[in-house]
Amino acid sequence: MATVRARYRFTVDHFHRMAAAGVFTEDDRVELLEGEITVMSPIGDRHVACVDFLNDRFGEALRVRALVRVQSPVRLGPHSAPQPDIALLRRSADYYRAVPATPRDVFLVIEVADADVDYPDMAGPETDPLPRLPGRRSRGPSAVQSPIDTMLGGSGFAGPA
Repeated sequence: MATVRARYRFTVDHFHRMAAAGVFTEDDRVELLEGEITVMSPIGDRHVACVDFLNDRFGEALRVRALVRVQSPVRLGPHSAPQPDIALLRRSADYYRAVPATPRDVFLVIEVADADVDYPDMAGPETDPLPRLPGRRSRGPSAVQSPIDTMLGGSGFAGPA
């Protein structure tokens, strides 16, 4: 007789309770995607430089029109709270202290990658945590070369990988 292996999908509330209980610490680089706790890639110097550059540029350009959030969660539903490198959000008087940011509040999310991104477990649109963002034009993971290359004297190519 064959057995079916089931996966338990954590909710955002479970994820926060585990953090509060010390299951992982603030230094652990994890995020919740579609109910699974995912280990995030380490952040290198080039990554940090690119995120800082984008934060500066968006902060200057959009100071009164949008909130620039850096490496902080955006709740996409009961089972996902990814932490994009940059998120441009609708302004909130309390900076989302009382109610977390949701897809309705998101203008743009940016994930910086130093290398090609490989998501072997996220192969189809049914497992992609981002389709819930309004106005999203593509489904599934994609990678583009970031402006970090131009900023640091590289080729400056930007476009689909």
